[in-house]
Amino acid sequence: MFAVDRDHRSMGIGSRLMAELKRAAMMNGIRHISLEVRPSNMRAVTFYNRHGFTATEVLRNYYNDGGDALRMDLIAQLNI
Repeated sequence: MFAVDRDHRSMGIGSRLMAELKRAAMMNGIRHISLEVRPSNMRAVTFYNRHGFTATEVLRNYYNDGGDALRMDLIAQLNI
């Protein structure tokens, strides 16, 4: 899970967390990060795009409530 409390968004916290995630992945030889996000969550989709993730697949009925998910991947560019 990757989230920032609503009251603390737009303060750079998510970007710092993402940079740390990428750094830790790179140091551990991980070259592929994948995540799922609701397509309707445009704020999150935009955030992940800004950090190098690309939408690769729509996962139909992914969530318990029947909602779809968008799979996003960051591959082999884990440079900070």
